[in-house]
Amino acid sequence: MKTSRERILKRLRKKTDYSQEALKNVQNRLDNAFLPYIKIPTMDQTDEHNYTQFVNKTLLHKAEYDFCETQDDIPPLILQFLKRYNLPHSLKIAPHVKLEFLLTCQDFPNVKIKSGFAIDTDSTSLSLAYGAIAENGSVMIASSNENPASLNFLPENHIIILEKERIFTHYEAIIEHYYKNNNKNILPRFINFIAGPSRSADIEQTLLLGAHGPQRVYIICCNKILSRN
Repeated sequence: MKTSRERILKRLRKKTDYSQEALKNVQNRLDNAFLPYIKIPTMDQTDEHNYTQFVNKTLLHKAEYDFCETQDDIPPLILQFLKRYNLPHSLKIAPHVKLEFLLTCQDFPNVKIKSGFAIDTDSTSLSLAYGAIAENGSVMIASSNENPASLNFLPENHIIILEKERIFTHYEAIIEHYYKNNNKNILPRFINFIAGPSRSADIEQTLLLGAHGPQRVYIICCNKILSRN
């Protein structure tokens, strides 16, 4: 005896057009389904204005921030951060091609650096941001094998490397850029927008940092990273 589910599916199959032309039309709709529905706000803002706005907003979120000209300036900034809070000299970094220079860097005396996904014993992690949004001071990190999402949540301290040229005016602009510059059939499992440390004020309306994730977020904006695909 057929179940109600089987009877419904049978009726649907009878009414579905499986011809090559119909399948092609469906594929065309899927390929163009996303961008037409994004209304890009018209904002005539310069890159420098976006940068200034992003820095001001991200500092309001209680994130720490530094700027450097080249990737060679990144290791000393990371070391200063670890020493400033007396953190263990260990670092779990994303296995991204643009971060490979950190594995062979000589500017990390006595710092143990490993790449991969985070585990509960990691105190400090480092990720590469896809970009940032100027209007609210958040960074966007797309999950992938090269950028494990566990790095964003498990360690108490999260260092994020951001390329200056990837600061966008608003959400719509960065999503459009991602959609146009990545394989549409391999979208990330999810995307994280991070604006400062994790926080909560559920208990007696007292703000607590690190409630559901990192207690500290340190963003290093680099003008140029040479390790590119």
